[in-house]
This record gives sequence, C-alpha cells and structure tokens, in this order.
Amino acid sequence: MAKVIMDHIILVWGHPFEILTDQGLEFNSELSDELCRLLGVNKIRSTAYRPETQGTIERWHGTLHSMMAKVVQENQSDWPECLKHVTFCYNSTCHSSTSLEPHFVMTGQRPRCNVDLLLGDKPHDSCTVPEYTRQLVERLHRIHELVRVCLNRSAAYTSSWYNRIAKPVTFMKGDEVHVYSPCTYKGRTPKWNLPYKDTGTILQRLNKVTYRVKCKGWKAPRVVHVDKLKRVKRFPAPESGETLDPNHD
Repeated sequence: MAKVIMDHIILVWGHPFEILTDQGLEFNSELSDELCRLLGVNKIRSTAYRPETQGTIERWHGTLHSMMAKVVQENQSDWPECLKHVTFCYNSTCHSSTSLEPHFVMTGQRPRCNVDLLLGDKPHDSCTVPEYTRQLVERLHRIHELVRVCLNRSAAYTSSWYNRIAKPVTFMKGDEVHVYSPCTYKGRTPKWNLPYKDTGTILQRLNKVTYRVKCKGWKAPRVVHVDKLKRVKRFPAPESGETLDPNHD
C-alpha cells in the first residue's frame, strides 16, 4: 500500500496535505505511517464501522461495481482489462454534483474520442504554446472555482436532509454503553446476531462525535463513533428490586 501511494498518487499528482483512510490493516502498517511521516503528510483515520466518513469514495465504489457488472464476463476473470475502460467512461461523463466531466475538471480539456480524430478536431493548432498555457491556467482556475461552489451547494443540500433525522446524543465519562460490534459467523445468519452485545464504559470524549470506550473483552480501549453507541438503560425489577437491562434477556 505504501508503494501504491508513492507510485500512483504522490509521483503522479504531487504531495497531498493529508490522507484519509479507514481502519484497514494495510493502511495502518508501520511502513505507511513512516512514509507519511517522512513526507510530512497528515494521516487521519475514520472510526470503525463508519463508512459515511468516506462517503464520496464509497459512492464511487457503488457506481463502479454497477458499471463493472454490465461488462465483465460471467466468470469475472477479465475485470482488470475492463477496469480502465469503465473508469475512462466514468471520467468522461458529467458528474451529478458539478455537471462537469471529472477529466475536464482535472485537465482543463475534454478527452478526445475516435469520432474527434475522424472529424479532425484540433482546437489548439491556431495558438502558440504560451497562449495555450495562459488559456489553460485561466480555464482551470474558473473550473475549480465553479466546482467548489457546486460541491458546497451539494454538501449543504445533503447535510440538510441528514440533519432532519439525526438526533444528537451526548455521553459523559463513566457512562455505560452498548457498543455496535457486528460479527459474521459461518453457518449463521447475521439477522439473528446481537450487534450490541458488547457493553463498555466511556473513558473520554474526544470530540462531538467520537468517544474512547473500554469493554471487558477488549485488549485495549477503542475510539467509537457516537452512532455506534447506545446508552445502557436499567429498570428495577417489579418484585426483587434488582435492576434489569432491557437490551438483554
């Protein structure tokens, strides 16, 4: 993974200011951490079971899989040959948020296809190299400003819909919580499993949405998103006076 980041990101597009990854072991290796440290790249990670943090790339993965399903063979052995063609088609199609092609946003010009070669499309033959460079820089500047406006508008629209159903929850240090920990077992249906079977204690509130939680069966405390926590509610038993946890039998 460190080699992929160097060869296909940094040496192609330059040094990023920061890299956002999930909790995959290939991203959390000592080699990847050392690479980011030496290059001065701020490496941040999303909390576990929170794919919404990488919502943009997750949405792209869904679109990619949908397109790949329509072109690969039945045995799916030819997917490496199809991948570049599918990616080219995606980069040549207008994005719903910006109404611009990703290829046009990144390069300042639309990709040429075979029909353009047949028609003899050579729009830059009439200008010199300095004139073309100036026009390209100005075009990219206008495109990037427009993209920022469109993406901010799309983000605000999406946020307004999310906030309609989202309910803020706050926990204090020492609160008992049930932690969302889905596990899959061979031969068992996940619909019958109890995803909130782990019970832990809040150790620290890191920010508005993440907490450091300690559970009895864990080797070390973990950082958990607030959406994956449920407060433990206990009620007195009707006769014995003991407390009951409504989340467990």
